[in-house]
Amino acid sequence: MRGERAAPERQGYVRLAVVLGTCWAVTSLIYAITTEEPLLYSLAMLAMVSLAGAFWVVVLSRQGRRHRAQTADAQRLARERGWLFAARDDSVLDGLTGPPRVTEPYATRDLAVDVTRTLRLLPVDVPGTPERDGATAVELETVTYTYRYVAQRPGGIPLSADLQVVAVRLPADLPRTEVMPEAFGRSVLGARGRRGLELGVPEFDTRYVVDAEEPRVAWDLLTGGLARRLVDPDLLLGLPWVVEGGWILTWHDPRFLRSATIDHCLHLLDTVLAFVPPHVWQDARTEVGRV
Repeated sequence: MRGERAAPERQGYVRLAVVLGTCWAVTSLIYAITTEEPLLYSLAMLAMVSLAGAFWVVVLSRQGRRHRAQTADAQRLARERGWLFAARDDSVLDGLTGPPRVTEPYATRDLAVDVTRTLRLLPVDVPGTPERDGATAVELETVTYTYRYVAQRPGGIPLSADLQVVAVRLPADLPRTEVMPEAFGRSVLGARGRRGLELGVPEFDTRYVVDAEEPRVAWDLLTGGLARRLVDPDLLLGLPWVVEGGWILTWHDPRFLRSATIDHCLHLLDTVLAFVPPHVWQDARTEVGRV
């Protein structure tokens, strides 16, 4: 505990030193320019360069500490639940073309780190699946990972930003469907110049926005009772979720407690899968057979 309290204090002292040093360097630089003192000018410039370097050292060290803490958290989760852990596995990003993947021109790299995975038996009604204990269930891969994109503007130092992703592999590939909280979804659709799909369920339409590659499939996904289920208090989590290709996934801020937040995310994704009508999977497999 003593060490935990000391760390923020040290960071505060470093910030104060950087601020005071910057004020001194700027003041000295202005004075040197106005009085034409070359030695003072050189010292002021040297101080500003040093302070800029110190600032970036502080930023990068904080970033490194955050990454190490996230890795330790993922390893602890894997140990406690008996899941597999990989420090990095970019294959989970294959086929992911939209959110949460970042596509800005200055996002130079995107990685999947601190990957945990397991197989879970879920009550998903897939035609042709044998019953277990009187109910239809399928074993589906579940993956959690930190999606990290490294952004570097021209001439800048590369910095990373993270999103915690929770994903479940689907029994069949489906067209892309995004379900987003209303305020967030309106801004996304506005940027895309698109209109959302309205289901005619007022309590759902006022809380969520739907963007679908194939509106018919999105309609089948949501109108079998799922739209009304999503407005129940236990699922009003403020999280977007996306069906794309062979995955359904959601994401959140990694600063929150990993294990508790992952459970909330899995509850959301499992509920969606449980409401998917069997004919959706059957139609998807039929379409694949026609290709």
